[in-house]
Amino acid sequence: MKALYSFVHICNRYQLVKINITYQTLRKDGAITLGEEVHDNITELLIPSNKNVTITRYFLNEKSHRWLVTNVEYQKNSVLITLSERDVDGEIYLLQTMGTRKMSAPQLLRKGRVVEVEFGFKPDCYKGNDKLYTAKRYPDVNQQMELHKRRPAIVLKSTKRGIQVIPLTSQEPNDFATNNAVFKLEQNSLENCYSLKGKDSYALSNIIQTVSSSRILPPLTTSRSNKPFRDESYRVQLNKNDLRKLENALAHNVGYGDYYELKEAYKTEKNHTSDLIESKNKLEEFNQNFKGQIEQLENELSIFKAQSITARELLEDQYIRANLACKDTVKELIDKELMEFI
Repeated sequence: MKALYSFVHICNRYQLVKINITYQTLRKDGAITLGEEVHDNITELLIPSNKNVTITRYFLNEKSHRWLVTNVEYQKNSVLITLSERDVDGEIYLLQTMGTRKMSAPQLLRKGRVVEVEFGFKPDCYKGNDKLYTAKRYPDVNQQMELHKRRPAIVLKSTKRGIQVIPLTSQEPNDFATNNAVFKLEQNSLENCYSLKGKDSYALSNIIQTVSSSRILPPLTTSRSNKPFRDESYRVQLNKNDLRKLENALAHNVGYGDYYELKEAYKTEKNHTSDLIESKNKLEEFNQNFKGQIEQLENELSIFKAQSITARELLEDQYIRANLACKDTVKELIDKELMEFI
């Protein structure tokens, strides 16, 4: 009996079902069915959540493939998803730009540049019973507490294998006052970013993601005509103050909160050492010149001494010849006259 009960319980829990998904869009002439999906013998399905998420679907005879989910209705084994065409005019992803401009990601993206990233969406789990569940048993899709939807981000590092980014959010984090890995951007950092201008933006340096170039596109910026467009040159970037904040936040993120202060102190000491080395070199040059002058003076003094001795000998000889003094008294006489002359 126990074995029979277990078998019946398993059959009831994992009964074979068919779930139908219908996609529709609303046009002027009413609702139009875009396509249908029929799932046989599947007890659970992941469905786009009704939170203005964007999905990619290619339907027959439809030019658009990027759709905004506007409504999701559940009724037992039927799911009706209403879509609206998403305007993708001018949306050129980094992968496309790399191909047309023949440039690599590191050439286009440098540290501090602002981009937009498609992080995907978190789906709901539907079991055909008019109830929604989280997708926690599906680790291959976006989970709770993970980044989702399209959002701006700061480029941290760009390589051929992927781009490291730090996401931005317009909502002030709960731990903003105490979390030094999070900082608020200055408004003039974003003055050329159409979608962020005039809005608060917080950089979440404690969340670093590596994403593919097929997820990245340039943010909307403005031209002289003030018409927003996507600049494939990726020129929107942080100012110097925010770049400094970024370095400091990254240091706190890895547990080296005093890194920036130590870096500045090292820079100051390095400059001081450079000044001391320059002064030392100048002193050595002065000392070398001074030694040369001393040697020259010593040579001149030697010549003067030799001339003085020669002149005295000539003077003594003249005194003796003129019978003004004898050999024994001539030196004393000359010394006496020199002292009187001095």
